[in-house]
Amino acid sequence: MRIKNITVLGDSLCMVRPPDLTYRNLYPYLLADSLSEKMLLQVNNRSKRANNSVKQWEPQNIIDDIDFSDSEYFVLHLGVVDSAPRLFSSNQKMILSIMSKIPLFKKIASSIIRVRSKNRFENTKKKPRTEVPLEQFSKMIECILKRIISENKKLEKIFVLPISPPSKLMLTKSFGIDDNTQKYNHAMISVVSDLNSDLIDIIDLNTRPDDDIYFNADGYHLSRMGHKWISDQILMHM
Repeated sequence: MRIKNITVLGDSLCMVRPPDLTYRNLYPYLLADSLSEKMLLQVNNRSKRANNSVKQWEPQNIIDDIDFSDSEYFVLHLGVVDSAPRLFSSNQKMILSIMSKIPLFKKIASSIIRVRSKNRFENTKKKPRTEVPLEQFSKMIECILKRIISENKKLEKIFVLPISPPSKLMLTKSFGIDDNTQKYNHAMISVVSDLNSDLIDIIDLNTRPDDDIYFNADGYHLSRMGHKWISDQILMHM
């Protein structure tokens, strides 16, 4: 039986989530199960919580996740962290993180976060910002895709997963999230189009199932059925 590797570059959407979303329920492992009669697909899940395109392009992550992957398949599943409307800038987040570790300032930091979060929709409307600017996101995706192609000699296919259309719950929480999703997806698709490589396939997530099937209760992370649906979409491209 053939043995092949698949590497996933993603964020928390492809990681375990209590109480019942284990590794066995995540889409790359479901994909491996579906292909078990044809090949032994070894999953190299390099997803990280709060991962974005800039973090993925850090030197150590390039080495650990891309250059020495030796994979036939890659899944690039980034963008939601980059594009989601943010309550705090990167510097503000760093300051709040430091404050939360100091007993004297911990309650103050928690209070600031709580007040901002309570009025999330209005605050994201008042001062729109994202973690990674659109132009930088586009450049990072291009760099990552080119690196995967250049450093993996056995590469057969890269599956690019755009950002899923946001749930109705998220639309009520974050102003402009739908517009951001469309802009960042358009940038990602444009990069793939410009590269014009037969090695890259874009998986269409616009036809995803309804919210109550696709997402878990937070309206953000994938449910078991959501992972199964994505696994099936990738399978159709293999």
